[in-house]
Amino acid sequence: MRQNPVPQQSVNAQVSLYLDSWWMDHLTGAETEPTPEALERREKAKASRDAAKAKAAIRIIVGVDFGTTYSGVAFVTSTKSFKDVEVIQKWPGGLTAIAQKVPSLIAYAEENHDAGNEDRWGYDVDSGLLSCSWFKLLLDENTQKTEFDDPLLQKAVGKSLMRIKPGKDAKDVTTDFLRLLHDYIMSQMQKAIGKTALEQTAFRFQFTLPAVWSLHARESTLAAARDAGFAGREGDELFFTEEPEAAFLWTIKSTEDKFATSPFQENSCVMVVDMGGGTVDLVTYRIIKSQPLQLEEACVGQGKNIGGTAIDRAFHELTLKRFDAAFMNLPSEKTGAGSTFLKGFEDIKRNFKGKDKSRKFLRIPLKMNKLDMDSDAVRQYYDSDEDMVKLTSDDVEAMFEPVLQKSFDLVRRQAGRAKKARSPPIRTVVVCGGLSCSPYVCDRFTAFVANEFDEGKVELVSPLEPWSAIARGAVLSALEKNPVMFRRARDWIGCCVHTKFKPRFHKVEDQFECPIRGLRAANQMKWAYKRGDKLSENMKKRLELYATVTSIQQEIEEVCLQQVLYKCPLKNAPTRLDGNHVFAIGNLKVDLTAHARAERARHIEETGKPPKVLAFKVIIEMVVSSIKGILEASAKIGNKKVGKTTVEYVSDPTWRSKTVIDDEDAESDEDEPGESDSADFEVVAAEDEGEEQDG
Repeated sequence: MRQNPVPQQSVNAQVSLYLDSWWMDHLTGAETEPTPEALERREKAKASRDAAKAKAAIRIIVGVDFGTTYSGVAFVTSTKSFKDVEVIQKWPGGLTAIAQKVPSLIAYAEENHDAGNEDRWGYDVDSGLLSCSWFKLLLDENTQKTEFDDPLLQKAVGKSLMRIKPGKDAKDVTTDFLRLLHDYIMSQMQKAIGKTALEQTAFRFQFTLPAVWSLHARESTLAAARDAGFAGREGDELFFTEEPEAAFLWTIKSTEDKFATSPFQENSCVMVVDMGGGTVDLVTYRIIKSQPLQLEEACVGQGKNIGGTAIDRAFHELTLKRFDAAFMNLPSEKTGAGSTFLKGFEDIKRNFKGKDKSRKFLRIPLKMNKLDMDSDAVRQYYDSDEDMVKLTSDDVEAMFEPVLQKSFDLVRRQAGRAKKARSPPIRTVVVCGGLSCSPYVCDRFTAFVANEFDEGKVELVSPLEPWSAIARGAVLSALEKNPVMFRRARDWIGCCVHTKFKPRFHKVEDQFECPIRGLRAANQMKWAYKRGDKLSENMKKRLELYATVTSIQQEIEEVCLQQVLYKCPLKNAPTRLDGNHVFAIGNLKVDLTAHARAERARHIEETGKPPKVLAFKVIIEMVVSSIKGILEASAKIGNKKVGKTTVEYVSDPTWRSKTVIDDEDAESDEDEPGESDSADFEVVAAEDEGEEQDG
């Protein structure tokens, strides 16, 4: 936490006090050796200061696993150990069977006039209430409402599953849900320690995020959490931990505590497969040391927007196919999240073990009118006497299969990445997350690992508390020193610049005349981060830009450097802006007004007239590997930090019309004579010589 500087007068007063005491001892003939009474007073004073410091350092650490379908909360006091981590298990309207988490649901009072005057959330969202769900997925601009092409299914899913209240967006709904969650957390803390202690104790909130989430989604989550009240008090903090990392930290710590032997060995790799409600994330860690624990990401992690919600979508697709308009025309209160219908399917999904010869059908209550009783599907799969939808074991297996196959494919590709990175062999696969609680998923993964890897060389491990492992691990990441020494950059990150024009390398249409640097080539990419770069915590990457300010004969009102940041997920990024898979991240803005005014005033003082143009070599320093979990940027001119630097994120629409390649083997398709040579794009000051920003 950043410390406020001590006021100068306070320092002087303190030094003066020490000097007066020293001189007084000598002037009064005091003994050189302190008396026992003096020593006792000093010891008491020191103990009092140490106690005050320790009290000020005490925090309550709260891990928040904000999930697509369910959210969990764990907590501990910073003076305790990981064995003392507790999980909130009592929720408003809660069901004790699955109380380690609460549904990520919110029902607005405005839309449910018969439900009271207050918004309801979690287990308190009764069946029949119109609610919002899956809104977390829409915080990521790369999420589509459905992967299915059927417009009828899109209509059914859009109105009942991934639903946002009209007039609000995903960030608004997320904020509203998190506000209710925050208020409940604080009320539980107050019950435990009292109002006075609560007011005097600082909190550190450790949120978890999918490892493959975009920078935009991370920033949106941060903004929603802060707007909801998290870290809103003076002294409180808010940080992020990636979900697979949190799960692995808890898994390795709890396993080694409970058992004499451990499946985690030095100089081996562990692949973590986090199967959540909305995403499946994979990260592979190399165990550098076991005591003390030190880890590094062995290769670039990956993931997909699949998981429990994909199975729910498949269930909706099947029901729509069988019952057509009778199902599609039902209100979302009857078929969406929180409905009796979907709760019934959730029970089946959670407890499914595969083919069950003792039961021909699995039944879910749903009353539908205007059914086509002449349809073979209706007669076979709907019990009109009991108002029950009937599913077979084969039906449910078919719903799980796409998620499992895509997860298996991710495991294969992740293992391939680790091998290409020349990492030590993978010896353990950790499967965690809500979907991993399914017996069917565990059985299928066990069989897959046994068949895919050399028999007996790779073991499958699940944390003792798989559903709450991420929330517990989030607490652990803040309670102890984080053992992850190096992470990997997920994408290339850079900006578009212009560089010295070279006729044989650059396109003629990119040529233009710069008033400062002469003949230049526009539309050239300059990458600060390379996909796969090893990043230590708070490691900075630099972009050197050249800014010019003209029309400054009159007093300067505002000077704002604006630079669009781009990303590329390919293994080899293109060197041009119009290359394949170059997507906008956001607009980086640096306020140079104060610096420009000072330089203009200096020039006038030296020459007696204002300059015709001001030119600045601006160094942008970026960090994506800090404990804050977001992109941080600052600007320098020389060694002096200048202006306020912000990033305004944008949702780049171009990704929707392109197939984004996420493959370690994927090569850039750019190989044309108009490319720039690589030397122009080394982010090294001596070689860049101050590249100018484009536009």
